[in-house]
Amino acid sequence: MRIFLTAVATLFLGGCATSWTPAELSAASDDRLCDSFAVVLRYNDQYRTDLMDEIKRRKLIRSEYQSAVDSGDAKIGMSPIEAVCAWSSPTRINKTTTANGVMEQWVFEYGGAVGRPTFNFLYFRDGYVVSIQE
Repeated sequence: MRIFLTAVATLFLGGCATSWTPAELSAASDDRLCDSFAVVLRYNDQYRTDLMDEIKRRKLIRSEYQSAVDSGDAKIGMSPIEAVCAWSSPTRINKTTTANGVMEQWVFEYGGAVGRPTFNFLYFRDGYVVSIQE
């Protein structure tokens, strides 16, 4: 039984974060690249390094937000792609249109307690984060 569980754990962890080839990194969309980075932020150093090298090559993150992205933190002023690199893709996006323009609410749903998910929100106006609710 222990061997079976070890094999399953190895397969699961190994399969979740395998390295991409240079061609796959180059071909990946910006959103997929940043979403993958946010997902592996805490557990696979080489994969994370490969993803960040490609993100830097594409200049997707402004220097003032690099440390926030590295630590998985969203910050006021981030662009949508910087937010995806920090928190991953939102569960859904709600748009509100008023006379003053369009505001987006990005909803991030996490597991939380059984039957009681946890939500975080980012609010965008004119393409930048203007509010964070955790």
